[in-house]
Amino acid sequence: MKNSANAKLRTDFDASPSYLQHTMFSRDDVTAARALPSARERLEAATAIKENGNALFRAGKHRDAEFEYEHALATFRFLHNA
Repeated sequence: MKNSANAKLRTDFDASPSYLQHTMFSRDDVTAARALPSARERLEAATAIKENGNALFRAGKHRDAEFEYEHALATFRFLHNA
């Protein structure tokens, strides 16, 4: 029975966009941002992460910048590791 439940979860995970899949195992700063009490504070934390991505992008580190942008999004929308 457990395997069939896990199969459904896996199917849902595989159908999710990659940016959402990457949110399952977040860094400590992202996890801390999710726990902030107000949406304004979460937005400020996400903006700081995004700004780091912008700096990486300007430096030509596009893949690293992409991961930073994913982490910024993960402040608000993310998957839980059940």
